[in-house]
Amino acid sequence: MKREIKFLGIFFVTLFLGFGVIFAQSLEESLQMMLEKNAKGYTQPLITGLGTAMNSGLYKKASCETGMIPLPIGIDIGLVTNAAFLPSDESFEYDLMENTITFPLHEINAELPNLDLKFSDLYEADKEQTPTIASDEKGVELTQKTYSEIIDAMINELGNKGILNPDQYRAVIESQFDEDEISTLVFPFQFPDGLNIPVVPVAGLQANIRIPFGIEISARALPEVEISEEIGKFKMYGLGLRKSIPVPVVDVSAGAFYQTMQIGGFFEANNLNFHVEVGKRLPIPIIKIYPYAGIGMDKTDLTLQYTIPAAKVPGIDKDKELKFEMEGENKFRTTLGLTLQAIPFTYINLEGSVGKYSSATLSAGFIFK
Repeated sequence: MKREIKFLGIFFVTLFLGFGVIFAQSLEESLQMMLEKNAKGYTQPLITGLGTAMNSGLYKKASCETGMIPLPIGIDIGLVTNAAFLPSDESFEYDLMENTITFPLHEINAELPNLDLKFSDLYEADKEQTPTIASDEKGVELTQKTYSEIIDAMINELGNKGILNPDQYRAVIESQFDEDEISTLVFPFQFPDGLNIPVVPVAGLQANIRIPFGIEISARALPEVEISEEIGKFKMYGLGLRKSIPVPVVDVSAGAFYQTMQIGGFFEANNLNFHVEVGKRLPIPIIKIYPYAGIGMDKTDLTLQYTIPAAKVPGIDKDKELKFEMEGENKFRTTLGLTLQAIPFTYINLEGSVGKYSSATLSAGFIFK
């Protein structure tokens, strides 16, 4: 049994870290195509799914109590593997008002201001929505509007800036910005494809210590790993606290768990979960079976920091640094689980939860009291 648990631990940790390397590289490349609003729409399912997965498998039974003999302390340690299931058909309504392209009119005529035209003035697309990171669809392609439409947009913007009779400058503008020059500034652009992520896996080593008065202290972590020299290190750790609540007939506990995950300097997710669970050991001799049900509330906050390289996106002529925060959509969840102790000093736990997204948990390890 020890060999099997060790093998499973190595397998799932390797799987998770492998996913993390691929995910980090692909995510950063995709983000480099978008400013804040579109980046939030693109990554929303991932953030929600990550919070769902990280906040799963936090406990294995409803009681935190431990026996008094030989010591009033209970300990268990094991590998927790979680998976959140993301919808593969989600898309979001992209924003063409966020990006702009500058037309330096002041350089050709001192009476004219430079113009910042939005993508909505310069591009058109046959779809109003583009896929999220979870989808397997291709990103929406933006195509340049006709030359005359773009010139008209420039004339209209001059009027918006208070230039009287802006149409008198049409010939000057057309002489400076011919069709080739316009195509150089307004080059074809495509939103990033979905990365086809139907499942977000999260794995961690978790230890729980139960002490007198029905208190359980928990810690979850993975070793620090350098993904690459460019991206940086992967870190994940968390702490939790639970307390048994004395009620008749059944076991009841309540607690909280805080976790953080960092990928280099560009990705940091913080997760907080409050939970209450109820359950009872089944009256079966020799084999210990602990079914339980729980409810909880998740809160996931994410900070993204990345650089859009010069000339990768129309209108961005030099490297642009971005940093912003966003929240996951995961809130309340319900949980059903079962822990089996069929072999002395070992356990296997199965759990499922339903909230904004569903999740599944498999954990196994060693337990003393």
